[in-house]
Amino acid sequence: MSRGRYLWLFFFVVASRLGYSQGASPFQQVAGSLKQIQVAPDGAAWGLNSAGSIYNFSPATQSWTQIPGALVEISVGANGVVWGLNAQEEIYRWDLQAQNWTYIPGSLRQISVGADGDVWGINDGDQIYHFDPINQSWQQVPGSLVQIAVGFDAAVWGLNAQQQIYRFNPGSYKFEQVPGFLSQIAVGSDGDVWGINSAQQISHFNTLYQNWENVSGTLVQLSVGSATQVWGLSATGGIYHFDSQSQTWLQVSGALQQIAASSNASVWGLNASGSIYALGATETTPIWKQLPGSLTQVAAGPDGNLWGLNSTGSIYHFNSLIQAWDYVPGLLVQIAVGFAGDVWGLNASGQIWRYNSQGQTWDSVPGNLSYLAVGGDKDVWGLNKQNQIGATILPHKTGPT
Repeated sequence: MSRGRYLWLFFFVVASRLGYSQGASPFQQVAGSLKQIQVAPDGAAWGLNSAGSIYNFSPATQSWTQIPGALVEISVGANGVVWGLNAQEEIYRWDLQAQNWTYIPGSLRQISVGADGDVWGINDGDQIYHFDPINQSWQQVPGSLVQIAVGFDAAVWGLNAQQQIYRFNPGSYKFEQVPGFLSQIAVGSDGDVWGINSAQQISHFNTLYQNWENVSGTLVQLSVGSATQVWGLSATGGIYHFDSQSQTWLQVSGALQQIAASSNASVWGLNASGSIYALGATETTPIWKQLPGSLTQVAAGPDGNLWGLNSTGSIYHFNSLIQAWDYVPGLLVQIAVGFAGDVWGLNASGQIWRYNSQGQTWDSVPGNLSYLAVGGDKDVWGLNKQNQIGATILPHKTGPT
C-alpha cells in the first residue's frame, strides 16, 4: 500500500488488552439500578429494573434511556435486534425504526437471540420454537429443553430437564444429544461453547475433537462473548476472565452477581444491590493507534472485522494476527461489512458484489445501486440512483472490476 498518508484507527483501551491489576477494579460504575442486563455482540447494553421497566444505554450521553413497555426477560443480538417477554409470556420485538415494540403471536417462557438475529424460544411445556423471519411465525422444532443458548449461524445448544446436552443440526432440523451433563450452557457470537455442571465445574467444547474439555476452576455463572471474551463469576461474586493464551482464569477486582460479555470486549455487570458496572463500554480516554498504509474508505463489522479501499479503489482486509493489510483482488468504490466476514461492495458502475470467503473471490449479485448498508443479521439494504430502497440477496459470478 502507498504511504503518502496514514490510516488512523480509534481504540478504546480496556483492561482485557493490557492485563489486570489486583488493586482498583477496572470496572466503572454506571448510574442506575437494574435486575437484568444483556449486552449485544456490538456492545449495545439493555436492561430491566425490578419493576420490569426497560432501559437502553446510550454511549453518546453515557446514560440510560427508558424504553416504553415492561418485560421480565430480554435478549439482544447485533444492530438493534432486541426481543423480550412480559409477565404473561407474551412475545415482543423491538422495532428500531418506529422506536416501539411489535407484538409477535405466541407464548414463551425463555427467549434467546443469536448474534445474527436468529431467535429461539422455549414454552412452559419445554417445547422448542424457532422464529421463521420469512413467514414471520414460530416453527416448532422436535425435542424438549429447559434452557437454550444461541450463537451465530445455527450454533444453537440446549439442556433438558435431566441436564443432558443437545446441539441443533440445521441439516436434519433436529437437536442431537452430545455426551455430558451441564446445569448451564453459554454460546459466544462465534459459536464458542462453554458450560458449568451441577458441581460448578467448568467445561469447554473442543470443536476440533468434538468433545468437552475440563477447565480448571469453579464458577456459578458464565458469559461468553467470543472465544477471547469468556467471563465468569464465582460463588462469592468474584469476577474472572479466561486468558486463552495461558489457558487460565485471571481474577479481576470487584464483586458482581450477574455478568454479560460481548465479542467487542465490552463487559457489563450487576452487583447484589443492582448497581451497574461496565468495562470497556464507558471508557472516556481514547487512544489513537497509527497503522501503516493509506486508505480513503474504511468499514468495520460489529465483530471488529476491518476492510478498506484506497484512492484507486483497490481493496484491503486488515489481518489482526500480523497487524497488517492484506490485498484482496478487485476494484470497488464503496464497501460495507456485516457480522462474521459478511462483506459487500459496489463498483464504479453500481454493480453489487459480495465477498466469498471460502473461494476467496467476489460473487456478483443482480441489481444496480448507488449505496448499500449491511446489518449484523445478514440483512443488506441499498439505494438505487432514484433513491429507491431495496434489499439484495443471492450471489452469482465472480470478479469485481
